[in-house]
Amino acid sequence: MPTVFLSYSRADLPLIEQLEAQLTVHPDISIWRDQEKIYGGQKWPKVLGEAIADQDVFLLAWSKNSADSLFIEFEWTTALALKKTVISCLLDNSPLPASLRDIPAIAISDVGNIVGAITSSSLAQDTGRREEVLSLLDQTTAGSLEDTLHAARSLLDQRNWTVQGNVIQGEHVTVHVGKGSKSSAMTLLENWRDWLGFAAAILGLLISIPILKPSLELTTPVPSSTTEIAAQPKLQTLGGAIRDEDSHPLVGVQVSLPKFTLTTTTDPLGQFRFEVTATEQETVRTQGSLGNVLGRQGTRTSGTPGTQLLAKAVAAYRAALKVYTRDQLPHEWAMVQNNLGAMLGEQGIRTSSTHGTQLLAAAVDTYRAVLTVYTKDQLPHEWASAQNNLGNVLREQGIRTSGTPDIQLLADAVAAYRAALTVYTKDQLPQEWAMAQNNLGNVLRDQSVRTKGETNPKLLVDAVDAYRAALTVRTREHVPEDWAETHHNLAKTAVLLEDWRTAAESYHNVLALHPDDEETYRSVHLIYQGKLFAHQTAFEITKNWLDKHPENLSAQANFAVAHLTTGRFEDAARRLGELLKKPSLSPTSSVGLRIEDIVVALALKKPTIVPQKLQELRTFVSWQPETFYVDWNFDGPKHHILSEPVFASYRPWLMYLFASIKSRDRATLLAALDHVQASFKP
Repeated sequence: MPTVFLSYSRADLPLIEQLEAQLTVHPDISIWRDQEKIYGGQKWPKVLGEAIADQDVFLLAWSKNSADSLFIEFEWTTALALKKTVISCLLDNSPLPASLRDIPAIAISDVGNIVGAITSSSLAQDTGRREEVLSLLDQTTAGSLEDTLHAARSLLDQRNWTVQGNVIQGEHVTVHVGKGSKSSAMTLLENWRDWLGFAAAILGLLISIPILKPSLELTTPVPSSTTEIAAQPKLQTLGGAIRDEDSHPLVGVQVSLPKFTLTTTTDPLGQFRFEVTATEQETVRTQGSLGNVLGRQGTRTSGTPGTQLLAKAVAAYRAALKVYTRDQLPHEWAMVQNNLGAMLGEQGIRTSSTHGTQLLAAAVDTYRAVLTVYTKDQLPHEWASAQNNLGNVLREQGIRTSGTPDIQLLADAVAAYRAALTVYTKDQLPQEWAMAQNNLGNVLRDQSVRTKGETNPKLLVDAVDAYRAALTVRTREHVPEDWAETHHNLAKTAVLLEDWRTAAESYHNVLALHPDDEETYRSVHLIYQGKLFAHQTAFEITKNWLDKHPENLSAQANFAVAHLTTGRFEDAARRLGELLKKPSLSPTSSVGLRIEDIVVALALKKPTIVPQKLQELRTFVSWQPETFYVDWNFDGPKHHILSEPVFASYRPWLMYLFASIKSRDRATLLAALDHVQASFKP
C-alpha cells in the first residue's frame, strides 16, 4: 500500500479535504497530511524531513496559494532532495516552478489519473540518501523562520528553501517504553471493548500502542538514575501510534490528555502527538475512544453490519461522556456530544420504524446540548457546524412526520441552516457556505411539498436560489461530487416548478459525471422527449446510454420511440417488432409499444394493417388482470403527431386512441378499445 505525503497550503483546505476523501476511498492508498502547528524550539526541519521520508509518494497540491507559500517550497524541495516520487495535483492554473515541470502534473478533477499515478509509483527507498538528508536537517537549528531556512539552504545546497505552515505530526515513531515499566510489551486483553481507557507515559518519551485493545493501563516509572530530572516545567512532546490486531494503523481514534484538557485524533498512520508544558519525567495519562473509528466504519458499511458498528460507536461516545463531564471538561464534553449526535442521526436515518424516529429525536436533543457550550461568540465555527448538523436531523424528522409537527420541524431546520450561514460566509468559508446553501435548498423544497396555499411556489423558488448560490462554489472542476449532488437537487426542484429547461440541464450535468446512473438517465430522457419535445436530443441521450448499456430493455423501448419522434419510421418499425417478441417485456410496456407500432404503421402509410394490430392489442389486454391499466407516457409521440404532416388525416383518431388508454381498469379499457376499433377508417 503506497503511503502519500500530501503537501498543501491551508488556504486550500476545503479542496484538500475533498481530495483526501476521494483518494482514501481507494483501499491501496494511505494519506498523511499535517494538521498541527509548529512550536518554538522544535527541530521541525528534521521532523518534517522524517515525515516526508517515511511516505512513498509526495503529492503536491499546487495552486496560487502554494506558489506563494515558503513552507510548501521547503516541502517539495526536501522531497526532491530525498529522491521521492513527486506528483503535482493542480488546483488552478498557476504555473509550476521550473524544477517541477518535468514531473507528472494532473488536474484535481482527474482523480482517476491521480490514483493511477500513486499506485503505479515505485516504492523503493534510497536509504543512503534518506540518512544523508536527515542528518543534514538535524544540524539545522530551529530559530526564526528566516534563519532556519537559511541554515537549511546552506546545508543542503538547495536554492530558495523556505517554510510556512504546519507540519509537526506523524513522523514514524519507533515505539519504546522506559526500562522497568509495568508492561513494556503492553499485555493485551482478550476482548474488544468500545473504550480504550487509560495509558500512562513519562513526558518526553514517545509512546506507542501497537495493538489497540480496550482498557489499557501502562505505568512507566522514572528511568535509570543517570537521567537528570528537570525541576522546572518546559515544553515537551508526547506522542504515539494506535494499531489494530494486525498492526494496521487506526485512523481517527480520539486521544486526550485530561490533565491538560487536550484532545486530538490519530492521523492516517495511526499516530497522535501532543505538546505540553510540564515538568520533565512527570507521569500523565492519555485516554482514547474508538467512537470515531467505529462511527466512520459504520457510516461506510451498509446493512446490519453497519448498524451494529453505529450502535457500538454510540456506546463508545456514551462511555466517554462518563469521563468528559460538562462541568470539568465542557469543550471535550461538547465535542463528544457532537459526535454522538452524528451517530444517532445516522442510526435514525437507517431505521424506518418508530425506533428510528426516537433516535432522530435523541440526536436533536444531543445537538441542542452541544449548542449550550458551542456559542457563536466564543466558538463560531463549531457553533455553525452544530447548527448545520441540527438542521440535517430536524429535516429528516420533518420528512418522517405528518401533520402540524412536520411543518414546525422543517421550519426549525430552515432556522438552523440560516443560523449556520451567519458564520459560514462565501468569502471566508466557501465550501461550508455552499454545503449549508445546498442543505437549505433541500429543506425549503420539503417545506413546499407540505405547505398549502400561495407560499408553495415561493418556497420552491427560494430553494432554487439556494442551489444556484451553492453552485457558484460547487464547481465540477473543484468538487465534482458536490457539484453533481446540488445539480440533482436543483433538477428535482425545477421539476416541481415545471421549469423543464432547468431540470433537463441539471439532470444532464449529473449524467455527465455519473454516466451509469439509470434513474438520472430516465429523468433526463423523459424531460427532453415528453416535456421539451427536444426529440433529437432525447434520441442522442438514449443512443449514448445504450452504447454503454446495450441490454437495458427500458432504454431499448425509449430508443424505438425516439426513432418514431425523429421521423426514422422504418427503423422504428423494425425495433418495435423486435421488442414485442421479448417475453420479458412488462404488460404496460407491451401495450404502450403496440400503440406506438400502430402510429408507425400509419406514418409508413400502411393503414390496412392497423385493424389487425388493434385486434392483437385488444386480445393482449383481455389476458391481463381485472385491475390492469396502462402507465405509459405518450406526450412525445402526441407532440410529433400534431406537428408532422404525414399524420394529418389520422390525427383525430390517434388522439382518440391515446385517450382510450387512460382507462383505469381492464373492462373499461376493453370497451374503449372496441369504440376505437369500430371508428377506424383505413
